Amino acid sequence: MISLLLPTRKRIKFLSRCLESLKGSDSNDYEIIFRLDDDDSDTLDYVKSLDSIQKKIIVGPRLGGYADLHIYYNECCEIAEGDFLWLFNDDITIKEKNIDWASIMLEYKDREIVLDIVSYYTTMPDQIMKGMFPAMHRKLYEVLGHFSLNNHNDSYLIEVFRKGNPELWKILETPSLWTYRNEMGDDITGLEAASVLSKTTAAFGSLENTNNILKDIQKIKNYLKKS
Repeated sequence: MISLLLPTRKRIKFLSRCLESLKGSDSNDYEIIFRLDDDDSDTLDYVKSLDSIQKKIIVGPRLGGYADLHIYYNECCEIAEGDFLWLFNDDITIKEKNIDWASIMLEYKDREIVLDIVSYYTTMPDQIMKGMFPAMHRKLYEVLGHFSLNNHNDSYLIEVFRKGNPELWKILETPSLWTYRNEMGDDITGLEAASVLSKTTAAFGSLENTNNILKDIQKIKNYLKKS
């Protein structure tokens, strides 16, 4: 099974498009772990109405919003049951129409690796993007004890695996994803969005985050030595 980790907030239109694109795979092969804010009743009602997918719903405080996004993903992992834990967003869709994406990913379920599902911005369809939407094997999650310790979750996993343990990083060009991120915006805009991005980018380069990355790299290396 694939567990899609999906925090979302007040973007039902985009969430609906995202979920529609998943229908190429049997719903028994994946589950969706939704993480919703407790002030977003409209999205909660919408998600509760979905009866054609396996789903779990976490409702909690917004905390720091984007700055605490890693906390949301870690919460999702705590109740996920999949062989792979896939960092997912509501502003992406499966690129290939009606492809059985879950079966392709599950071909690797017996390999303890991170799958890098490539993506393309809709505004730059010829430019391949790597590392934005990784799917971590459950065993590696168990070794780390978390999914990520920084809200730049994709960058965190790139440091720990693609750079720190490259033999565990597998690029998949099929299935691939469309990302609408640079078309859409969010519920924070303008100066507020720039401020959040600036602060969280600075935090990624902090001594604390660097130490966390180095510790996680070493955890994986120690595990591989014992295996």
